[in-house]
Amino acid sequence: MNWPEETDKIAQATGLPIICLQGLAHEIAQWEKERNEQGWETVFRLSQGECHILIMIASASWPAAARAMLQLYLPQKQAAPDDVLASWLGDLYEHGRLAPPPPLLEQFLPWREERVCFLLERHRADGTFSWTEIHPLLDTFFASAEPARLSVRVRADAMLLLVPLSQLGSEHAPEHMLEWASGLHELLAVELMEPIRLLVSPPIAAPGQIGHALVKLRQLSIAIRRYRQSVWVAGTWQHALEQWAASLDDDTASKLTAGLSHALSAVTLSKEQVETLEALFARQLNVSETARHLFLHRNSLQYRLDKLTEQTGLDPRLFPDAVLLQLYLFFRKN
Repeated sequence: MNWPEETDKIAQATGLPIICLQGLAHEIAQWEKERNEQGWETVFRLSQGECHILIMIASASWPAAARAMLQLYLPQKQAAPDDVLASWLGDLYEHGRLAPPPPLLEQFLPWREERVCFLLERHRADGTFSWTEIHPLLDTFFASAEPARLSVRVRADAMLLLVPLSQLGSEHAPEHMLEWASGLHELLAVELMEPIRLLVSPPIAAPGQIGHALVKLRQLSIAIRRYRQSVWVAGTWQHALEQWAASLDDDTASKLTAGLSHALSAVTLSKEQVETLEALFARQLNVSETARHLFLHRNSLQYRLDKLTEQTGLDPRLFPDAVLLQLYLFFRKN
């Protein structure tokens, strides 16, 4: 049925305000919210693949008799739980603000165990694969199929996976969650021949916590895209400094940049020094691991760091100084 055309016919026949909206889940969620604030209400919704349809009326303008006739005309179809979930999460992902979960969410998702949230994000807007191609790969990787594992499109370029803990082995420490994320990232990169960023959050106990987990994943995604473009797999418990820097408003970030630039105005870091610092920071200031990563003797790395300390007055092996240097690198590049 052509719902926009049918809605126009209803409007012409009744002379009452009624509108049909079509779009992606997150668009529909935003439009519905805006119309609700203007006194409109939803009388019908339908999902047709990626396209979502919403019919709304201006509440104050529709008398009871007209409403009764309208309900006879429109199919009495309730929104599917998956559509409700996708609409809610799409809005959270788009705007990054927590919102109350949909009514009866616990009934829609009667969990018996905790879930781990994985966020998959396409790196290229012009990518050729479709999200439906991923499902067989996920079935194989997790040795299960939906609905035991749930996937939700939160935007055209992003998908949220909710995976039961029982499908992730017996070890559930953060490092093991990262191992699962790395394994899935490698599988998708090989099979789809397209880079996908894969982020993971700690297990959540109830469906009502999905929104908070998605907001945290979104914050991590923004921080990585801004400051760690080479990172493809990460957990929400990582990159805390980057997440903090990315959360700053423009005015605060500008003031910090000016202050750091003034403090280090006489410093010109070479490419080698920047690479050394970034390697050290990525390994939590562990000099031995950094030396192995850079294929240097530990004493050679210590000499480099000593020279850098003489040049800047800041010792990157000390946490307070390392924070300042890392912030300087962040804002210097952005």
